[in-house]
Amino acid sequence: MQILLLPLPTRYAARAVVMTRVEAAAAARESFLDRAGADSLHDLRVALRRLRATLGAYRPFLRAGGVRPKRLARRVAAVARATGRARDLDVQLLWLERKERTELDDREEAGVRWFRDDLEARRREAYQAARRRVARDLPALEQRIRRRMKEYRVRVQPERPVGDVTFRDSLEHLLSRLLGELTTALDGIGSPSQREQAHRARIIGKRVRYLLEPVAGELSSGKDFIKRLKVLQDDLGELNDAQVLGEEVAVAFEAISSEAHRMEQTRPAATARDPAPGLIALARLLHFRKQDAYRRLEADWLREGGRAWREASAGILAELGRDRALPVETERKYLLSGMPPGSDAWTVLHIEQGYLPGERIVERLRRVRGPDGVRYFRTVKLGAGVSRIEIEEEMEQALFDELWSLTSGRRVAKRRYRAPDGALMWEIDRFLDRDLVLAEVELPNPDRPVLPDWLRPVLIREVTDDPAFTNRSLAR
Repeated sequence: MQILLLPLPTRYAARAVVMTRVEAAAAARESFLDRAGADSLHDLRVALRRLRATLGAYRPFLRAGGVRPKRLARRVAAVARATGRARDLDVQLLWLERKERTELDDREEAGVRWFRDDLEARRREAYQAARRRVARDLPALEQRIRRRMKEYRVRVQPERPVGDVTFRDSLEHLLSRLLGELTTALDGIGSPSQREQAHRARIIGKRVRYLLEPVAGELSSGKDFIKRLKVLQDDLGELNDAQVLGEEVAVAFEAISSEAHRMEQTRPAATARDPAPGLIALARLLHFRKQDAYRRLEADWLREGGRAWREASAGILAELGRDRALPVETERKYLLSGMPPGSDAWTVLHIEQGYLPGERIVERLRRVRGPDGVRYFRTVKLGAGVSRIEIEEEMEQALFDELWSLTSGRRVAKRRYRAPDGALMWEIDRFLDRDLVLAEVELPNPDRPVLPDWLRPVLIREVTDDPAFTNRSLAR
């Protein structure tokens, strides 16, 4: 019976996934060292990427008892990188073999054989280096991760209870951010030559897939979405492989064009004929390969062609959040000429808040210092005007510190004065980085409140519907 992860605390569920991932990596390592080949190498690299993705994504929740998930993730990544060159050469040689059999004439085959021999020699060296690194580093790293992940401690603070964040909540937050980044990366691919942008989209797509895989069976659309992501990965991989091999061919052609290279006496016997025609033929085929891969991406994933997958992304996020009603905040805001009289007697909070990158989803981080100490919150707001959806939860300092750097250039600092007025609570914000005072009040309905007498002397106008006075617009 498979355990359901989504309802569990993230600190537990993330460790459970890491333990599963590390066992898969150990099995893939043994297979690779036993019979190193293209299939076993591919399986090992996928297992390492899955392990690294989990360690990296949930590292604020994995820290406990001296665990440093960021360091562990870096060590996993270092082993994976040591296998990358061998995998690239596997892919390149497989493609060359297919083309050599079907699309090259005798004159062109001489150059391709020379190029292939060079790649095969480099592949043998790359496999030897990969086996040494995997055998040397991975067993001890697996053991370290097992020891660190099998238990954790929780500090109980009855005076300030903070509920455990569920795996569902954490996954929804992570996927919301990553899917937004993936959309941006895909929309930035404007031609077949934009290798860095395409590579970034491919990496983000893999992270989304690896994070969603452990719970795909708990979501009605999870498995279909995983299949969709696999197709995206294959399409981006086809473009990437063509780009990488194209660069290899260009380097080889430059080498054979130099007089110094022509005078070398160390060429393999297969180079008795001029390799240039074969390299030119490969460059032409790779050009068409890139064009075809880009056309597929454009039709199914980029800009207008990506509408279906964006709708599927929204569906996954909606399903993750469907068990929670969306709270609606009804609020009005007013611009003041200064602080109202009597404000010295009100409760004061010192607030720093920043906004994570994103256009459609507004996510705010907030640190509040007040009479009860320091507290940390994250908030997602949707909509504008008087009534908006607002989802807020208290967060741990470790997670806040992890995310705060991402808000650089999008921050505000202010003092908030809380002024009770009957059943309402007015909040007066005096900004610390500019001459600005705003008053806000949360209401039980969208009607305008009766303004208190102490507010009227400093009131300038209502700015509820003025986007220039949203905190996000003011952030810098």
